[in-house]
Amino acid sequence: MRYSTEKIEFLDVFVNIENGQLKTDLYTKSTDKHQYLHVSSSHPNSVKNAIPYGLGIRVKRICSTEENYKIRREEIKTHLKKRGYNNSSTECNVVFSGDLGSKINLREFTLTMTNTHNDPKTFSGVIWQHRHIAGNCLLFGNGKINCNDLARSISEGRKDLDDMRAKSRNCMLLFFYITFN
Repeated sequence: MRYSTEKIEFLDVFVNIENGQLKTDLYTKSTDKHQYLHVSSSHPNSVKNAIPYGLGIRVKRICSTEENYKIRREEIKTHLKKRGYNNSSTECNVVFSGDLGSKINLREFTLTMTNTHNDPKTFSGVIWQHRHIAGNCLLFGNGKINCNDLARSISEGRKDLDDMRAKSRNCMLLFFYITFN
């Protein structure tokens, strides 16, 4: 681990102080070969589809600036293409994250709502599918929410990202309406 009074590399995060503010970026060791599961493996498609999704969430969560996020996203796409993934599996997964600003009683939410799945032994959140929101919303007890959707094509991916932001806002508004009314 390398560190100084202005920056540190820890696990998969690079933290530095820039203009008096903490900035975070994705960190990988120089020895990392990025040997993700090859797309031609015999694993189920759900496993192979989860790899770009998980990497996308990871980079979005870690990078504190949009500029670093775009750079790291392109790097990940390059690594995945080397493992046989095509553009539709690396570019079209749209994710938006938000914060409801308050804690959620997941058990109560699951009992109250339809189209929810919660198994605390295997996953610390609730998976919620609502008819007004395409894709899934993952709700966590701390109030964090992740919504995802699959864009229909790369050219529509950028438009779908804006749609996803609107959908996640709708999801949060719907959640507040259901919870507090």
